[in-house]
Amino acid sequence: SDEEMVKFMHLMNSIWNICGKDVVTSFDLTPFKVICDLGGCSGALAKQCTLAYPECTVTIFDLPKVVRVSKEHFVTEADQRIGFQEVLSREESEVTEAPASDQDDEPVPGDTTDLFPAVSSTAFAPPKGPSGNSTQLKPAS
Repeated sequence: SDEEMVKFMHLMNSIWNICGKDVVTSFDLTPFKVICDLGGCSGALAKQCTLAYPECTVTIFDLPKVVRVSKEHFVTEADQRIGFQEVLSREESEVTEAPASDQDDEPVPGDTTDLFPAVSSTAFAPPKGPSGNSTQLKPAS
């Protein structure tokens, strides 16, 4: 029920309010101007990211029902740097049969294209540094 989901989301919100700053500052995320929070629930971790990194925006990817409840109860107009992207569950999404030539292909380890079919993996590419190489995450000092 919605009531049970809101209770769960309040619990998740409380946990991230306690330890979220430590989590998001464990690594220096300053080079990342767009942060994606997959399964972002109440948006508490996204709020911690926007507090710790004033130049970033956060997109929360979650199920439509979770996005609706988050907008109603947790993320307000004041959280302008937090956005949502609804992601359909496997049951909700329309699945088309792959061509016969693709049916024998083995899945690629770590491939998440079947989890988020509308999301391009290039959207998650790390930013390029001055030398043109991908920026590496380093523990914060």
